[in-house]
Amino acid sequence: MFQKIAPILPALNIAKTNLFYRDKLKFNTINYGNYLVVQKENIEIHFSEQPDPKLFNKQSCYIFVQNIEDLFVYFSSLEVVSLTEKLQERFPNMKEFSIVDNNGNVLRFGERRG
Repeated sequence: MFQKIAPILPALNIAKTNLFYRDKLKFNTINYGNYLVVQKENIEIHFSEQPDPKLFNKQSCYIFVQNIEDLFVYFSSLEVVSLTEKLQERFPNMKEFSIVDNNGNVLRFGERRG
């Protein structure tokens, strides 16, 4: 029955978020003005504009991946992974790392091992 999930994260500025995901992370993007859809392979993330910083609440999402070492190297080459962020074992049989987007939202990538 279930096929896919697409989290909706907040964005202070849809145009800047579009540029970050399209140009920096190399996602495909569809900009609807105050709503943005970003896609890469089998994942999709939606953004709803919340331009008032007083009401803005940063969020996060967890993205399960394969070949996490390769993904970490790829994002590191795009200069989006902080030098202090390391690929690490966080839970039994889970390896992960996180990046922070231009809005302060956290994208955590993880791969199950074993």
